[in-house]
Amino acid sequence: MYKQQYAFLYRRPRILNILHQFGLASPHSQMTPEEQYCLGKYASGRKNALEVGTYMGISAGIIATKLDKNGKLICVDPFEKKNGKLNPGYLMAQRVLKRKGVLSKTTFLLGYSTDAAIKMQIPKQLDFIYIDGDHSYEGLQNDWDIVLNTSVPGTIICLHDTTIPDPEPYRVFGSTHFFNDHISKDDRFELLETCYSMNVLKRLV
Repeated sequence: MYKQQYAFLYRRPRILNILHQFGLASPHSQMTPEEQYCLGKYASGRKNALEVGTYMGISAGIIATKLDKNGKLICVDPFEKKNGKLNPGYLMAQRVLKRKGVLSKTTFLLGYSTDAAIKMQIPKQLDFIYIDGDHSYEGLQNDWDIVLNTSVPGTIICLHDTTIPDPEPYRVFGSTHFFNDHISKDDRFELLETCYSMNVLKRLV
């Protein structure tokens, strides 16, 4: 299991944001280093990417950096304001991308993925999709509908928290049940790899 240093700061995102601003701390990610490497590997060279659930920007930074030089990333996250102020996770995510020199490749859609889909803000024919949003059964069901409507043959889909990792058997989410009940049985997709809690699929037809 990966280490979570300074875990107390992750429960205090405003403090973490200030420290990150001055280079004294890093944003939190719920991905293991292995998952982060895997994500980057499959995002490499892709041109039209979507991320649902950006959190503090670690995964977005990986994806945007690995995309084709002309690639574009859309990040969907509600980033709800706190006491009328910008969400610290949103501020950190923007800073992560800016420091990596890929902020110009990234568009943020502030809201829930279902709202973005209804408003038709998510383009068709994406070639890379990373889902790490609402981990409930219904949440992944909604995001899977987005995958079905925006992916094409050859699209790579990475689904975080859809397998229970052996070192952490308590990580049982509705998303794992939906994956087992539906996604794993969908013959339009091929399972390429399972990395810790993340499943990587490729759309065939």
